[in-house]
Amino acid sequence: MVTWVAGQEYVVSCLSGDAKPAPDITILLSGQTLSNISANMNEGSQQKLFTVEATARVTHRSSDNEQLLVCEASSPALEAPIKASFTVNVLCKWRTGPTKALRMGSRHWGV
Repeated sequence: MVTWVAGQEYVVSCLSGDAKPAPDITILLSGQTLSNISANMNEGSQQKLFTVEATARVTHRSSDNEQLLVCEASSPALEAPIKASFTVNVLCKWRTGPTKALRMGSRHWGV
């Protein structure tokens, strides 16, 4: 589980190992593909091999709490995509500003 704060932007990176051909990397949150993924292909550790690093900027909302963020690499050379994932823990910021006092009988509650 990874903890983030709602409303703040984070960069998520997924890096493949050596592969031929270079894999396509998709980043998903709550089963939905993120639309702002950028990918860079680099030479691998040996000739004719490649690595790919995909990044996406994510601004989490409270509704993302306990959702799965998945990096998925697919290639014609693979029978099934390779996936890595973690659960998102989103902390919400409390509203700041004046506090209203509510008086009921002899007790006071802050609202």
